[in-house]
Amino acid sequence: MLHCQRILYPVDFSLRCRQMAPLTVEVARKFSSGVILLHVLDPLPLVCYSPEFSSFTSKDFIEKQRDTMSAELEEFAESAFNGIEVKRLVVSGDAAESIVAQAERNSVDLIMMPTHGRGLFRRLLLGSVTAKVLNDSTIPVWTNAHCDRFPVPPDYGVRRILCAIDTGMENVHVLRVAADLALAYEADVHLVHALAGQEAFRENTIDPGLRQYLMRMAREQIERMQSDAGTNWELCVKAAPVEAAVRQTAEDYGADLVVIGRGRLKEHFEPMRAHSTAIIRESPCPVLSV
Repeated sequence: MLHCQRILYPVDFSLRCRQMAPLTVEVARKFSSGVILLHVLDPLPLVCYSPEFSSFTSKDFIEKQRDTMSAELEEFAESAFNGIEVKRLVVSGDAAESIVAQAERNSVDLIMMPTHGRGLFRRLLLGSVTAKVLNDSTIPVWTNAHCDRFPVPPDYGVRRILCAIDTGMENVHVLRVAADLALAYEADVHLVHALAGQEAFRENTIDPGLRQYLMRMAREQIERMQSDAGTNWELCVKAAPVEAAVRQTAEDYGADLVVIGRGRLKEHFEPMRAHSTAIIRESPCPVLSV
């Protein structure tokens, strides 16, 4: 089930961070959630070692930066999160480690954060901080559309949800989260499953009869999962790489949100965990990984 009493929103004051703030506000209002705004300071800023700062110690500089960024975070909270219950935190340390630690320390139910691929390689790279949080945290992570070629929607409603599902029974949890979201947003849900293994989708490498057998077996397994989850949604099974199958189906379906399994139990979600960054990188809409 999806519980969303506390949302952690890491703030680095970048454009992509500011662009995702309205979505975070919308989710907070939808679920009556409190929001924790977190800014992480670099513990060893290089500027400390330049001649003009020779009179400062590293500790002095961090404290000065803490005061400055606390004021900026206060201003950001007032302008972007008006009417939302907000807690502001400024800490120093590694960004990804601090996000994971503060999420656990503050009993956070959901992390919402933008992605930061850089320059010409944005479509190929997922920001290292986001990737590390996805790998290290078991808390659900809601990311925005990664690539600039996908325009920001005029509103942040969720009318169509695409749930990318694996065949392990642990994915019943993913179906139940999608069901909670569908109820909250009065949204439609569509399922997609990609056959595992390159041999399943490469032409001329697998007998067509065997491919059809694998598709039928996947459908039967997912039908059992839907029965356990109490859902009965339309399923699309594709013989394609996972990220390509999810991207194409999301585009065809006009999805506003993709839900994937990633991290409640690492040993069970390893296949989807391995694909989660690729799915987020390619998705035409925000992705919630649970």
